[in-house]
Amino acid sequence: MKAKAYKSTVVIDKIKEEVKTRTGLSLPDDKAIRYKLGKAVKVGPDVEGLKEGDEFYYDNMGESEIRVEGKKYWVISDKDIKVIL
Repeated sequence: MKAKAYKSTVVIDKIKEEVKTRTGLSLPDDKAIRYKLGKAVKVGPDVEGLKEGDEFYYDNMGESEIRVEGKKYWVISDKDIKVIL
């Protein structure tokens, strides 16, 4: 990928998770689930504690979709990252 993340942003790939209730019912993947799992593809130079390939949970309210070389990615701010795994 030739794109670069700008300053304090992260270019991510979403990781699909299966969310289940206590009784075992699968919930659909939608905006109702606020915190999503992602993987860092490119990390801006001002982002600390995160490197390419790291997985993390982030607040999906601030994500922006982009396409680079025909592939879909999302861009988030480093402040939206909640937990690095």
